[in-house]
Amino acid sequence: MWNDIESLTSLSKVATWGAAVLGLLAGAAGFLAVMAGNRADALKDELKKTPPKIEVSLAFFRDHKLHVVIDSFNKIPFEHQWVIVTKKDILVTGFPLEWTKTYPSKTPQRFNQLVEPFQPEKIADNYIELHFDYRSLHAAEVGTTELSGSIKKRYRIDVASMKIEVVG
Repeated sequence: MWNDIESLTSLSKVATWGAAVLGLLAGAAGFLAVMAGNRADALKDELKKTPPKIEVSLAFFRDHKLHVVIDSFNKIPFEHQWVIVTKKDILVTGFPLEWTKTYPSKTPQRFNQLVEPFQPEKIADNYIELHFDYRSLHAAEVGTTELSGSIKKRYRIDVASMKIEVVG
């Protein structure tokens, strides 16, 4: 009977140590989960403060129509609006009533928008300018102008031959 009591005492000590070790492991796992969650939140916050990296251009496509081409070089969602003008800032396209949202899912990624309505008869001296404004979808939340931008490109255009080239 004495052996049974010693066995139970030994077993009790092992169980106590086992529970303590399991408790430590659970605590460590919880700590690591909190750290990982904090790191993920920090990365999300950092992405919210990252401006979209984009380039824009005009091009004629196989459909024989003019398009605005947007190349995104990071996965930052953004919204944009644009107009095309000729000399003396005369519009040769419609005027946007709202911003267009764009969600890049890979890098780089190309988007394009048909220029419509397009009024080539208003073009003076084969000269047009693309005025492109953009901002991160997080710009209002973060509250900084560093997440917004404007791109202005000048072109020489020949609509009849569907040729367009950047000038100056």
